[in-house]
This record gives sequence, structure tokens and C-alpha cells, in this order.
Amino acid sequence: MKSKTKALMACLLAGGLSVGLCMGLVANSAAEGKMLAPASTESHEYQLDAVHSSVIFSIRHAGVANFYGRFNELEADINWDADNPSNTSFVIRIAAASVDTNNQRRDAHLRNPDFFNAPEFPHVTFTSNRVERDGEHYKVTGDLEMIGTTRSITVPLRHTGTGEHRSGRELIGLEADFTIKRSEWNMNYGIDANALSDEVRLIIALEAIAAQ
Repeated sequence: MKSKTKALMACLLAGGLSVGLCMGLVANSAAEGKMLAPASTESHEYQLDAVHSSVIFSIRHAGVANFYGRFNELEADINWDADNPSNTSFVIRIAAASVDTNNQRRDAHLRNPDFFNAPEFPHVTFTSNRVERDGEHYKVTGDLEMIGTTRSITVPLRHTGTGEHRSGRELIGLEADFTIKRSEWNMNYGIDANALSDEVRLIIALEAIAAQ
């Protein structure tokens, strides 16, 4: 009797269930010889370690060589569940003005309306809406918003590792490597003259720490 009372209290404290429903669940669990346990409240939230995260891009110049650059500022909201990808979600915000190609004049051009138009559109944002397992890895479908245009894309995602942060919390690494056509976001500068390719490769590597 005491065990049933404790089980009933555990059910009620879990929240969202009526007394009658909890009593029914307790009766069913007792009949099966099981103790009723409250639903799991495990958090899957992770905090981005921006110091150890990177956004790198490459584009073909003059049709002959790959040129590389990076963005120096990003933020992310990360919910990660390796065992149940449906619990996983991402919102990644990249500061357009933080583009860095190791040349001030070129970086200024990339911030103007020919490319990112950073004063009017300060962020490139990716918001996931579906994460699925794909063999040993994952695929993420979501909306990529850039210079006022939003398009759905699906990108491959690798879980590159799990470790322990110095705080004792779990540490994870995630990486997406994919290619887009910038013309689909109305960024057309240099394509017709073959000065710069339409295709841009992006590598987004994230390191994140489990929230407390």
C-alpha cells in the first residue's frame, strides 16, 4: 500500500496528469509488477564554445583556384540527442560583417550590397526543422536565410567526437560540410564573368558544452 501511495505521488509531481489517470496508471503498473516512474526531464541543451568553433568557406577564383575565407563571429542554440535525432535542433547565426579573407579592401567589398549587404542584413541564419540519422551520420533539413532570401536546404552532419569539458560537463563536436549556389540567394556578383564561381563550399564546425 505504501508503495502505491509513493507511486501515486510521483505521478502527480511529474505534472500534467489528473488524480484519476494517475491512479489508473498506478494500478496498471502494480498489476505488471512494476513501479511507476515520472517521465524523464533530461536536458539536451548545449552551449556553443565559440572560441573552438569555425565557419569556413571556399569559392573558385577565375576558374582556376579555390580561395578560402572565414567568419569570425557566430552564435548558436543547440539541442543535441545522438540517440534520438528528433530531439535535436539548431539555430545558427553568423555575423555577416565578420567575414575575413585577410584583405581589408576585399572584406569591405564582401560587406557591401554586391555580396552580403551586412548593414541591411547583419546575419546569415540557419534554422533546422528536421534532423534524421543517415547511416553512421545525420542529415539536417532547415532554412538558410541570407540577404533577405530564405531557402530550404538539407546538409550532412557528422558527430566528430564526445569528451569532457574541464567543468566536468559533456563536450561534443559537430561538423557540416556542404555546397550551395549563391545565386539562389540572389548573390550574383562575378558569376557571368567567371571571376567567382556560383558554388560556395561551407564548413561549419561546432564545439559545444552540455548546459548545467
